[in-house]
Amino acid sequence: MAGSPLLKEVRSRTNLERAWRVIEDNGRFSKSETVRSEIEAFRERAFNKLRSLGDKLRRGTFRFPPARAVPILKGNKKDRASFRPIVLAPVEARIVQRSILGVLTDVEDLRPYFRNPNSFGGIKKAEGQELAAVPAAIQEVLSAIGDGAAYVSCADISGFFTRISKSAVTGIISDVVRDDDFMALLTDAVRVELSNMAELRERADKFPIHDIGVAQGNSLSPLLGNVILHDFDRIMNEGDCRCIRYIDDFIVLAPTRRAAAARMRVAARHLAGLGMSLSPEKTHAEPRGVADGFEFLGIELRNGLIRPSPKAQQRLITSIGETLDDSAAAFRARRRGTALLKSQSLLGTLRRVDGAIQGWGRHYRFCNDEVAFEALDAAVTRLIRGYLGAYAGEREASCDDGRRTLLGIESLATMQRTPFPWPAKRDRKRERVPTDLTASASGRASEEAAAALQRLDETLTLSVTGEASVVLGGPISVARERGSLRRPGVKSANRHAVRRLPHPVEDILQAYGGPIPAIDADVEAGAGSGQAAVGVAVEVKVAVPGVGPCAVGVVAAPDGLRLGHTGILHEHALDVDDGSVPFQALSECVVVAADKADATVQASADGGSVS
Repeated sequence: MAGSPLLKEVRSRTNLERAWRVIEDNGRFSKSETVRSEIEAFRERAFNKLRSLGDKLRRGTFRFPPARAVPILKGNKKDRASFRPIVLAPVEARIVQRSILGVLTDVEDLRPYFRNPNSFGGIKKAEGQELAAVPAAIQEVLSAIGDGAAYVSCADISGFFTRISKSAVTGIISDVVRDDDFMALLTDAVRVELSNMAELRERADKFPIHDIGVAQGNSLSPLLGNVILHDFDRIMNEGDCRCIRYIDDFIVLAPTRRAAAARMRVAARHLAGLGMSLSPEKTHAEPRGVADGFEFLGIELRNGLIRPSPKAQQRLITSIGETLDDSAAAFRARRRGTALLKSQSLLGTLRRVDGAIQGWGRHYRFCNDEVAFEALDAAVTRLIRGYLGAYAGEREASCDDGRRTLLGIESLATMQRTPFPWPAKRDRKRERVPTDLTASASGRASEEAAAALQRLDETLTLSVTGEASVVLGGPISVARERGSLRRPGVKSANRHAVRRLPHPVEDILQAYGGPIPAIDADVEAGAGSGQAAVGVAVEVKVAVPGVGPCAVGVVAAPDGLRLGHTGILHEHALDVDDGSVPFQALSECVVVAADKADATVQASADGGSVS
């Protein structure tokens, strides 16, 4: 399995992501709430789930889980015996099926089996191709008429997907790709196992649970249909007739009535060999003249006019009317306490209606009957006018919050939030300072000294002894007001400026003309008002001869005292006579004995001291 190049392509991240995007886009507009919920759940963890899916495919452990049978009633919805047997697989299975489809359509030798100038359904637009699908098919019909076709016969293959032999079509593909490991995965992908068989009862036989039939809802089914009919397309386009097919619908265009009838007999014989037949309800009993007008693929072509068929027009108006009526009913139910879904609000509903109109208009953009489109616009306007009247009545009976709900606009007060808690104040535990801790002139302190300084949170008395000059510095961040520091409780007249020198100690000393003179007076300090992430802040007042009073914030770093990146805060003119000038230091700062190796700086608190 590891050597299969096609399997490697299927499980590649690029192909899986491309397949997921298609599944996601299709599911976004699904009318099924279940489908939309499954898509939303997968979207929340799409990256991880796609990676896991690729790993399972690489290890060969991926298994297609049972799918869900969804009978969709046809036409007269009261007739429960007439339904389309839709098979809805889980999201991961649909992604793998879509990835397989992408790989198959890139197999060069397989392309003649599904891509030909006479088949237009279930085939992605080729590079450089302007039209595809229904518009391309209708263009070919017009081209055949232009080439002289005067008669047409339209037909439908009865229960087409339920009549395709799985083994026959996979056998054709196997002969082309010659990859047993890939074919094993493809066979599993088209096999149908249902999770709700018991609910179906007598309708279970309508679903393709055996060899005959492929699932409607499986993205591979249109390709398989084109492959099984590739010989049909070739035979039906021999001679003077054209046969244009779109999945299970086809039209024969011929120069004479007899030629058209003969070609239809060829079609019936070939389909019988595949176990298929023509639908008597949807197949012309006799060829019709082009001049009499005809319908094909929901398009009416008559007397030079190309327009959506009457049934297609009526389906649009009915769908829009039902959407508006459902919303109006939800408005009334809201007054009885039923929650109004966002999709049923005024804006949500009109947005869906607008999307439906735009999508429908794009599909029929090649039609030329302007009168038909104007009539449709008038019908839609009448429906919207009635809907807005229902909304106005509910609005008048609602409060302001109710009116926002009807509009479909969120209320901030009712939105779910996860607010941050306001932090509670933490009490810092006070500890006594151990004694006999020394910081040397080298700028390094013992671990015990550093730990003690970190815990320091007392009113201190610092004293400097010996012939020492003391540099107090570090990269200090301080609380400022307009570029100045302010003493707490003192008006602006007593502000003092800050000077920061982010230089090594030696540069600072040089800037002051050499070592600062020895200090033999006591230096008082008070407990700091700020604390960094590391260390403790204290305020120090130092009277330095020749310099003046210095107010310094000191924070001890946890890894000891350092020489580098120091700075000095000083003020010459401030008359300090009240003991200290406090300010806040919020970053690392160091105390360095810089002149004499035997100089000491002592701090005492509650009878203890630090040296």
